[in-house]
Amino acid sequence: QAIDAHVHLWTPDVEAFPRAQGQVLPAHLEAPGTMDEMRKAMLGAGVRGALVVQPACYGQDYRYLEEASRHFSGFFKGMFVADPAAGGAEEAVAALRERVASLPGFWTGVRFNPTLWPESNMADSVGRALFAVAGELGLPVGFMPFQGLVRHVNAIESLLQS
Repeated sequence: QAIDAHVHLWTPDVEAFPRAQGQVLPAHLEAPGTMDEMRKAMLGAGVRGALVVQPACYGQDYRYLEEASRHFSGFFKGMFVADPAAGGAEEAVAALRERVASLPGFWTGVRFNPTLWPESNMADSVGRALFAVAGELGLPVGFMPFQGLVRHVNAIESLLQS
């Protein structure tokens, strides 16, 4: 059974699902990213499920992925981006727990984007708390070292060792 391990979904319906401030998609990417079009294309190619990762165009607004989960229950599984800006460690952990509990069985992983942390330091107290709770909840953590792995390897190693 074929599963796509990294899919982004988005919709041109910016009234119902507004983009994060300053986020614009190129026109040629609008229609092919909808949940309906993506699922149809995948089924046509023999793909029977997909891990959906949050596209940057929505920031921390997960309503479109949540809608995809409800509309095509079981076909899509979700991976969200940890939000170190949710407050201190306690607030960030509460937000992570709330996200996972909001759709049981849908959220199956969390991504750490170092550019969201002050000075890209994912191994601060917030990062360590989020990483620990992800482990406690059985959520795999994916790292997004867009500016190069070598810049973030120490923070990643620190999280793994904590």
